[in-house]
Amino acid sequence: MSRKLASWLVAAAAAATTAAVTAAPASADVGPAIGPDQHFDGLVKGQSVKAVILTDNCHATSTGTLVGNPVPGQTVSVVLDPHSDGFTGTTATAINVRIPSHAHVVNPPVVLHAYNTPEPIPATLTVPCTGTGTVRFVPHPNDGGHPDTVAVTFVAQLPPSPA
Repeated sequence: MSRKLASWLVAAAAAATTAAVTAAPASADVGPAIGPDQHFDGLVKGQSVKAVILTDNCHATSTGTLVGNPVPGQTVSVVLDPHSDGFTGTTATAINVRIPSHAHVVNPPVVLHAYNTPEPIPATLTVPCTGTGTVRFVPHPNDGGHPDTVAVTFVAQLPPSPA
């Protein structure tokens, strides 16, 4: 192999390695793992109180309730806090985040496995377009744990579509 070709291959390999490291997803940088006997605070968009969840695609259900979807880019997370009421109990390794829905839909939980690691609120969930609710951060499995809650206000980003 020529010296020129060998130099080119070394440079190409270095560039590929740099590109792979640079392109690593943000989720690769996770905080400490959720585990037993830890106190935690739940956060919605970085807020532990008076959080706002923006909604769009609002429409009326057959019962007249306005529902829609969370606007993309909003997150939930948990942080360690020795003074919080949230407690993982003796066996938890995750926190199930329950986003309010309406009477005929049960949203699947957003599952958190690490602290200080925001996860997106899925834009596919069905949520109230307006009003208030409570996001629950529930230890899983829950053996002696205590959930944390965050009061939220749902705000329609766009006016509701005609019924």
